[in-house]
Amino acid sequence: MQKLLCLMIAAVLLTLGVPGVLGQNCIFETNDDESLRLSLKSFHDVMAALIHGPAEKGDFSQVGAKADELAKLRTAIMSASLPAKLAGRCADISAKATELSKAVDNLAAQGKAKSDDKTMKAALDAVHVAYRNLNSSLTTLDDLLDAFHTVLHPLWHNAYPKKDTAAIKEAIPKLKVRARLIVATADGADKAKLPGAQKLLESVTTLEEAAAAKDDLAILESLRIAHDNYESLAEGKH
Repeated sequence: MQKLLCLMIAAVLLTLGVPGVLGQNCIFETNDDESLRLSLKSFHDVMAALIHGPAEKGDFSQVGAKADELAKLRTAIMSASLPAKLAGRCADISAKATELSKAVDNLAAQGKAKSDDKTMKAALDAVHVAYRNLNSSLTTLDDLLDAFHTVLHPLWHNAYPKKDTAAIKEAIPKLKVRARLIVATADGADKAKLPGAQKLLESVTTLEEAAAAKDDLAILESLRIAHDNYESLAEGKH
């Protein structure tokens, strides 16, 4: 009886459109295809051409002219499928996609109204920020760990055994940027892994300091520590 009552209440809430019931905050269907990645890329290509082309030169007339094209590309994003690995974060991704959609609608409206350059710039900037927020929400901590590993792996298996500190020094900026992204993502999406992520960043910072000091022995030891910290974080030991 109690289970039946709960189901009846859920059905009523669903009918009334109460947010959060039965995944209503998720606007995407799940399917492991390339539709979302490709639609985001198409949107980015047009947006970037505007930002780094006419808008950068102060010419916003073409921004308004391209707004309708961005609106069509936005529609493709909103109707794309979400990869299964992101299903658990669908509500957050959907919210960011909705913000992008609103920003594109505003840009299109300003373009039709032939608004002044200052207004058009603000509208385009809002689209850019919304796109970045959506794109960032699609990146998982595992993705970032994999990206860190692509830099670390050749260092650990080639440069470290050969004591090739020049190769290690060259890779430090990439390791630092990726470690920072890992910390930022863990802070927002997986607090349990934040201590391990911070420890990884600290070890890369130490590696950077060793390189600045031109201390080859410290560079090799710092890389070993960074590798151990990465392994612990990737294996879930934090």
